[in-house]
Amino acid sequence: MGLCVGKWGPARGVANFLYVFLGTGIGSALFVDGQPYRGGTGLAGELGHVTVDENGPWCSCGNRGCLEVLASVPAVLRRIQERLAESYMVSALREPFERDELSLNALIEAAGAGDKIAFQILDQAGSYVGRVIAIALNLFGPELVVLGGPLTRDSDVILEAVRRQVRLRALQQISSQTRIVADDQGELVGARGAALLALDKLFGAEQQLIHYKGSQVPTPISMARR
Repeated sequence: MGLCVGKWGPARGVANFLYVFLGTGIGSALFVDGQPYRGGTGLAGELGHVTVDENGPWCSCGNRGCLEVLASVPAVLRRIQERLAESYMVSALREPFERDELSLNALIEAAGAGDKIAFQILDQAGSYVGRVIAIALNLFGPELVVLGGPLTRDSDVILEAVRRQVRLRALQQISSQTRIVADDQGELVGARGAALLALDKLFGAEQQLIHYKGSQVPTPISMARR
């Protein structure tokens, strides 16, 4: 995903950036001087397992209160279900909740329409993410942060919450110079990035990929013809 946004997305031409995925899980890709930083173990970028709340829910990694169990899609849906289980809560989501048809899309639409509970849930998730990103900014100082994944599509609630927390928690010199934007590459961002990796391995033609001018990822066949 990070490779894709670096070639064709918001990070095109940016040497140092952080890509953060917010979906079923939470992870990130850090690019330094135009290259992905993998670390000594190949696991660099595990923002989802930074502890946000020491008394929070248990995470699959064995710790409590990891970002992933507080701000991923399952965490957000679990939280809205808990709130709606309180019978006195008034929300546009009550009907789909009672029909067992509650979904992320419904939550995002309700928040956009002004539903307070839906907005609060997404805003809280974005605040958790923003706290962790602020730490990453203080450590690495990238020029750009790109937020991707289902939680960032069709809604600015998460994005604005992240920006607010970064302004509050990151060093002012860093937060004032770092842009935070949403990924614009759609659901195939991961597939397109994987294709770039495969093509680099097959043809050893990184420069061809960097200078490729087109809206679609070239296929191995088209590259071979070139």
